[in-house]
Amino acid sequence: MTLPYVTKALIMKTILQKYALLTITILILTACAKNQQNQALINAAAQSVLPTADFDFTITNGPILPITINFTNKSHLATSYTWYFGDGTLSFDPNPTHTYTAATYSATTPYMVKLIVSNGRSTDSITRQINLGSSVITGINVTGAMPTTVITISGINFSPNVAGSSITFNGVPAIINSETATTITVSVPVNATSGPLILNTNGVSITTSFSVYSIATNLLQPINLKHISIWSYSAGYDYSYEMNGDAEADSVYYQSYSREGFVGQFVWSSGGYDQRVPAGVKIWGLTNNFAVGSNDFRIYQYGNPATVFAGNGVSGYADGQGTAAQFVAPRDMIADAAGNLYVNDAHRIRKITTGGMVSTLAGSGADGHTDGQGTSATFGDLYGITIDAAGNIYVSDTKYHNIRKISPSGTVTTLAGSGVAGFADGIGIAAQFNYPKGITVDFLGDIFVSDSNYNNSTGPYTSTIRMINTLGMVTTVLNSNKGDRISDPDGLCFFNGLTICNTLPGSPYQGIISGGYVAK
Repeated sequence: MTLPYVTKALIMKTILQKYALLTITILILTACAKNQQNQALINAAAQSVLPTADFDFTITNGPILPITINFTNKSHLATSYTWYFGDGTLSFDPNPTHTYTAATYSATTPYMVKLIVSNGRSTDSITRQINLGSSVITGINVTGAMPTTVITISGINFSPNVAGSSITFNGVPAIINSETATTITVSVPVNATSGPLILNTNGVSITTSFSVYSIATNLLQPINLKHISIWSYSAGYDYSYEMNGDAEADSVYYQSYSREGFVGQFVWSSGGYDQRVPAGVKIWGLTNNFAVGSNDFRIYQYGNPATVFAGNGVSGYADGQGTAAQFVAPRDMIADAAGNLYVNDAHRIRKITTGGMVSTLAGSGADGHTDGQGTSATFGDLYGITIDAAGNIYVSDTKYHNIRKISPSGTVTTLAGSGVAGFADGIGIAAQFNYPKGITVDFLGDIFVSDSNYNNSTGPYTSTIRMINTLGMVTTVLNSNKGDRISDPDGLCFFNGLTICNTLPGSPYQGIISGGYVAK
C-alpha cells in the first residue's frame, strides 16, 4: 500500500524534529560535561595557590624551666608566618625557637600555639596544644656543691610533702630535708659524685646535671702565718679583693687577687701600700680597713698614719664611745655588710658601730659554755670569728671544743661540738672537735673550721678541716692522714677558694695553702 504524500511528509517532519531534539540534547549534555571539567580544572588551579598551615615541635630541655621548644614549619605554599605561642608573645620566623620562662609557665593549662600562614592571595591557620608537664624545675641555687651541703631546688607543682618525692645524685639517693609545692631542700649525699640529678615528684621524672666537689690543696706561699682574712677594696685594677695574714706580729702578708704577695707593715690605700700600724703592735684580726692590736687592747683604723678607732690601750671591760671603751683581750674580728665590727674579747663578743660605739653583743664575761640571750650566755676561750650573709656570727671556742652561733639580736646557741675534746663527725653536739681555731663561711652558709692534734696516744697526729652544713651536720673534708696538704691549720678564709694557714714548724706544707674546688 502506498501512503499518501501528505502522510509521508508528516512522518518525515516528526523524525527530523526528534533528531533535532536529540542533537540539541547531546550538545547540551556535552557542553555541561565540558563545563564540569572546566570547573574542576578551575577548582584545582585555585587550590594549587592556597597555603596550607602545619607545624611540628620538639621540647629540648623540659621539664626544667626555662623550657626551650624548637618549632618546625611544615606548611605549603606560604610566604609569611605568624606564630602565637600562648604566653603573650609571637614570632614571624619560619622556624622559630621559643623559651617558656617561670613567669609565663602554667602547670595546669596547656599552651595553645597557633600558626597563621599566608601567600598574598589567601591565608590558613592551625592550632596545636603543647603540655609542658605538670611538674617542672625552675632553678637550683647552685650548679655544684660539697657533700652534705644543703641545696635548694625551686619549681612548680612539686609534691607538697617529703614522702611524695625522691632525689638521686648520680644514682646515690639523697635525703630531702623539706618540701613544699614550690621548694625542695636536699643535702648532697656524702658519697655522691658529679653527674645527673634526678628528681621524681608527682609522677614526673626530671633530670639535670650537678657537680659534686672535693677540695684540692696546693702550697701557695711558704710563710709563717696564723691568721688570715679578706680585705675588700676597689682601686681600678683587675681585682677587687686582697688576702691579708699575720703571725701575731707587726708585719702583715698581702696577697692580691693576681697572686702578687709580699710582707710588710702596710695595708692598702688608694695611695698605695703606705699606711702602717705603730711598731710593736701585734696584729690579729684584719677586716675592712681595721685591725686588732692584740697586745695593746686597741682597734686601729688604717690611715696615714693609722689611728685608734676604739679602746684606751688598757686591758679592761667597758662599753662606750671610741677610746672611752676598754677591751680585755681582743683577738679576731669580722665586719658585717653594714660595716659594723665584731671582736672576740676573752669571754665576750663586742660590737663596734661604724661611728665607734662599743657595746657587748653576747657573753657575761664569765668562763663557761652556756647558751642564752646576750650577756646571759657564757663562752670559754674564743679564737676565730666569721659571719654569714644573714648576719649570724660564728665563733670557735678552743677551751670547750665547740662552735657557737650568735644571731644578730644576740641569741647564743651551740651549733656543733659536744664540749669534750675528740674527733667525731655527726650532727650538732654529737660531733666532736679538738681545739678548733680558724673559722670561715662560704656563700652557701657552709662553715669551715681548722681542727687538729688528734692523737690521744692511740694514733698519728692528725690535721683536719671540718665542714658544718646549715643543718649542723659536721663532716671532715680534709685530713692530713689521707694525703691532704694540711699541717696544724689555723686561720681560714675564702679567697679564690678556701685558703688555709698551715702552722706546723718543719712541715713541707707550712705556709698558705690554696684549696680549690674540683668536681668528683
